Amino acid sequence: MIIASRPLRLTMSILALVAAAILTAAGTRPAAAETWNLPTGFADTNMHTANVRAFAEDVEQATDGAIRINVHSTGSLFAIAEIHRAVRTGQVEIGEILPSLLVNEDPLFEFDTLPYVIPTLDGVRDMIEIMRPIVEQRFADQNLVLLYIVPWPSPGLFTNTEIASPEDLAGVRIRTYDRSSSRFVELIGAEPTLIPASEVPQAFATGIIDGMITSSMTGVDTHVWEHARYYIDAATNHPTNMLIINANVWNGLDADTQQAIREAAQRAEERAWEVMQTIEADSKATLRDHGMAVVPPSAALEDAMRQAGEIMQREWIERAGAEAESLLAEFGE
Repeated sequence: MIIASRPLRLTMSILALVAAAILTAAGTRPAAAETWNLPTGFADTNMHTANVRAFAEDVEQATDGAIRINVHSTGSLFAIAEIHRAVRTGQVEIGEILPSLLVNEDPLFEFDTLPYVIPTLDGVRDMIEIMRPIVEQRFADQNLVLLYIVPWPSPGLFTNTEIASPEDLAGVRIRTYDRSSSRFVELIGAEPTLIPASEVPQAFATGIIDGMITSSMTGVDTHVWEHARYYIDAATNHPTNMLIINANVWNGLDADTQQAIREAAQRAEERAWEVMQTIEADSKATLRDHGMAVVPPSAALEDAMRQAGEIMQREWIERAGAEAESLLAEFGE
C-alpha cells in the first residue's frame, strides 16, 4: 500500500496546491468561450503533467469557464518532438515542450542539458532568470509566446547490471531523450537509443534497450524496477520544460484575460518549484522500495562523465558561438 501511494501523493500535492491558488485567481473573460488543446509528452503520474492539468483548471476558474483547456498526456495527441511545431503552426493552441529537442533549430536550447554546467537547483533558478528574456525573443520570432519555464530533477543512469567503469557500458543500449543525452551516453561508452518516455516500457520489454538515462521521477512513471536493478545517481544537470502558446491565439485575447493566464502560469512555476524540493528524494525512495539500488557513480565512471561534459561544452561553443561562450563563462564550474 505504501509503495503504490508515493507517485499518487506527488500528483495530489500539486492538485492541493492549485486548489488554494484558484481561490484567489481573478480575470475577465474573452468575447466568447474557447476550448484549447494542450498536448504534453509525459504520463499522468508525472509531476509536469499534474502541473499542466492544475494550470488548465486554474485558467478555467480564472475565466469563469470562458477558456477551457483539454490536456492530452503521454504523447497521445502529438509526439513530444512534434509539439513545438504543432503550436507554432496553429494545429493546437498551447503545448508543453522539452526545449532540448529544439537544438537542431537553435543550439541555445541545449544549454540546460550540458553536464556539470548547472548541476544544482539553485543554479537552475539563476539560469532561468537569465535565459527567460533570450528564450522569449527566440519564441517571438517563431510566432510563439512563452508562459512558463519549470525544472526537472537531475537525470541518472538506470541499468540492470552494476557499472563500475565505462568499460562496463560497452554494448549496453541506453534509452536517451534528446541530442545532449545521446551524445553524453555515447561519450561514456554506451550505445544511445532515442526513445520518448511513453515508449520506454515497450522498449524494455522488446529488448530494444538495456537501460536508460532519465530522472528518478521518470523511472517511477515507467516502473523501471521491472527492467532495471541499479540507479546511478549522477546529478549532472537539471533540464527544463516550457509551456508555450501560439502568438495568434494569444494576441486574440483581451488584456485582462492575458493577465489572468500569466498569473496562472506564474502559479504553475511556483508549484513546480515547491514540489521539486522533495520530489527527487521521494522518487529515489520509491525506487528503493521496489528493490532498486540507488548508488553514486564510481570514481572511474564519474571521471568519464566529467570528461564527456567538457567535450560537450566545447562542441556546444562551436555550434552556438559567442553567446554560448558567454553563458558558459558565467555558469561553468
